[in-house]
Amino acid sequence: MIPNMLRSLVRGPATRRYPDQVREPFAGSRGELVNRIEGCVFCGVCARRCPSQCLRVTRDKEAGLGAWEYDQSACVFCGQCVEHCPTGCLEQLGTWAPASEHKSRVLLRAGLKVRDRAENRGGEGEQGPAEADETGFRG
Repeated sequence: MIPNMLRSLVRGPATRRYPDQVREPFAGSRGELVNRIEGCVFCGVCARRCPSQCLRVTRDKEAGLGAWEYDQSACVFCGQCVEHCPTGCLEQLGTWAPASEHKSRVLLRAGLKVRDRAENRGGEGEQGPAEADETGFRG
């Protein structure tokens, strides 16, 4: 035990003084989930594939609106939603959101892609303006 104590005195601490010294993430690490809402078609595949059920996708065809909700505190960063997204609008960054004492959710809303009969013959649909807001809640 004495050799271990002497070795620790000479080498210094084995840990970092977080948050003063933040370690760079490893290459290819999965971090914070980001949705480029402009490309989202609100199909709900990401929500069905999510093992932690941290995603919720709603679609209102009559109003032409869709919503994508993400509970950051429930996410396990598995990447299943990103792998199965048919449009590729989901992405996981190599960084994580900073620690917080409150749970938070990300709510993104946008217009659905609308197609009329003339556009179904070869044209592309238009998408309404996207709006994003972040709401916090205490649970």
